[in-house]
Amino acid sequence: MLRTYIYIICVFCAMASLAQTPEWKLMHQGNRYFRSGKFDQAEKCYLAAKQKNPGDVRASFNLGDTYLAKSDADAARKQYQEVVQREQGKTVRAMAYHNLGFISQTAALSADEAQKQQLLREAIGYYKSALRLNPSDGNTRYNLALCQKQLRNSEDNSQDTSQQGQQQQQQEEQQKNSQQKQNESGQQEAAKSDSRQEEQQTQQLLNLARQAEQRARQKVNEAQPRRATLDKNW
Repeated sequence: MLRTYIYIICVFCAMASLAQTPEWKLMHQGNRYFRSGKFDQAEKCYLAAKQKNPGDVRASFNLGDTYLAKSDADAARKQYQEVVQREQGKTVRAMAYHNLGFISQTAALSADEAQKQQLLREAIGYYKSALRLNPSDGNTRYNLALCQKQLRNSEDNSQDTSQQGQQQQQQEEQQKNSQQKQNESGQQEAAKSDSRQEEQQTQQLLNLARQAEQRARQKVNEAQPRRATLDKNW
């Protein structure tokens, strides 16, 4: 089973250095909204914090967490990708890579086989990137092993399906060829039958013609003048 664990730093942000600036207040308020499940309000606070300080990628990470909580994986992925591109610290980058892997691995559960394998390979790449930054992360290592197992199972299923498809195609070809041979045999028999019928009809016509000719000759013979003869009584 996929461990439904994502890294969340919105409630662990190091705020001491911000000294309760407007950005700090927005982030703090956003964290309270997030913990209370008021994700729309949390989103507004984090967006405002990003506008106050575009260089602090923790607001982007918190937005990613918020979008995941709102089941908007595409928006969350965009925020985590921004983190891995801009964050210098290994720990936060590793967490962002982990969450990117989690998004891809979760999406694979409802995808078809071809897309599933692509998403699982993508997730494996993210998990490996996370482990390169934080090799001791047990959650990432677990999800990576599970993802690799899911990929192997999917590839095996695809291979079995392909073999079944080939066997079915061969059976269909055999049935098609057998049906074609039967059709050809039937056509040949039909042609022979037609030929026999034609011969019989021709013979009947010839017989009728001969009979008609004989009757005609008989009528002609009967129609010839008879020579008169005299009885010789002498």
